[in-house]
Amino acid sequence: MRYLLLVSLALGAASCAHASLVAGAQCVNNISDAQADEIGRRIWQQEGGGKILVWWDDTAQCSSFGINNYLWFPQGHDVPFQESFPQLIDFMVSKGTTVPGWIASKPPSPWKTRAELFAETLTLDRIRLNPPAAWGMTPKMFAAADSPRMKELKDFLERTISLQARFSAQRMIDSLPKMRAAASPQEGPAIEKQFYRVACSEGGLFNLVDYVNFKGEGTNPKERYQSPNGEMEGWGLLQILQHMKGDAPGPAALNEFADSAEWVISRRVDNAPAERREGDRNWLTRWLKRIQLYRGG
Repeated sequence: MRYLLLVSLALGAASCAHASLVAGAQCVNNISDAQADEIGRRIWQQEGGGKILVWWDDTAQCSSFGINNYLWFPQGHDVPFQESFPQLIDFMVSKGTTVPGWIASKPPSPWKTRAELFAETLTLDRIRLNPPAAWGMTPKMFAAADSPRMKELKDFLERTISLQARFSAQRMIDSLPKMRAAASPQEGPAIEKQFYRVACSEGGLFNLVDYVNFKGEGTNPKERYQSPNGEMEGWGLLQILQHMKGDAPGPAALNEFADSAEWVISRRVDNAPAERREGDRNWLTRWLKRIQLYRGG
């Protein structure tokens, strides 16, 4: 009788765990149009102040487009980053979206330099960056009006905010099996639990989508700094979930996610090698400010 009771309890626990995973998967895989639009606009606010959809930073090696700074390389441009704008176009086409003809074939970016890009872009007065000198810019770098193809590109990007969010969300969805594969077998269930705990909390999908696109999955062995005790430690989503231990959903889950993100990103700065430490420290305040937006009510 005792044996049967133990078996019954074990089966019941397994059934509950399975039901929880199924519910979690539904939270992630069934993002509504309203959720996608909200996530997209929050990301756009984070990345471009809700105004900028075309950009080439003064320290960057290539231009970026859309709410999440999707990279688009000109012909022959060799940089150590993954190009993502053509993948976005493939995604748009697969969803039946009308794409401007000159973009649909996914040609190389027509702008080979920062100067060429901004020569077709309306002056900074429109996007209200202040001061432009902080971005290495002057009003003379900009056109009096967007060129026809630049206007078409900006209009296209602005009317597809929610689809861009869904494209970014797919990376978040794809991150879970990658994180489980990178972690130990013992850690896998806990990582999945925390992933779905956040995802199923109101506002949690944004946290996961934004952080994966902000600092990565945490599975790339090259994205590690050596700690004082000699261990190689990362700063991606995997490391955040590994540090989380709670059970409660809702605001408690979002607040623990933010606490863990603060800890992970601060550890990155502490572990940064000498040649990168100053740069990371200069960014830390902005990183922590961004993480505060992950908190629940």
